[in-house]
Amino acid sequence: MANLDQSLDDIIKKNDTRGERRVVGRAPGASRNNRPTRGRGNTPYTRPARKQEDAEMEASDPFKVSGTSIPQKVAGAICNTVRESPGAIPGVMATGPAAINQAIKAIAIARKYLLEESPPIYLTVQPVFEKDLR
Repeated sequence: MANLDQSLDDIIKKNDTRGERRVVGRAPGASRNNRPTRGRGNTPYTRPARKQEDAEMEASDPFKVSGTSIPQKVAGAICNTVRESPGAIPGVMATGPAAINQAIKAIAIARKYLLEESPPIYLTVQPVFEKDLR
């Protein structure tokens, strides 16, 4: 009953053993806008610089296209692979008629994108069929 005569701030100061005021609603030690940047500076949407070895390893993995893949996004991924590592050959893997249709659309769109660059980059396609992929 003695607490009724005190203000809320006095009660909090009395019960706070650390002597400093805590911020309510955040985890201990957390602060606002203090996320680690992982070496990127103030540009959160830029890609970090990659080593040449990493770029070559990434290009060896084929893009897996499904029947529900968006051809424009797959085409953008193909173009980025060609631009970032000029010697790399991008691979596209599709299983089933719908997936093959989306993959061919993506390759056609990627060819158009790369021909519009200066100097134009020519993309050729060599289909490879494998048995028993599943």
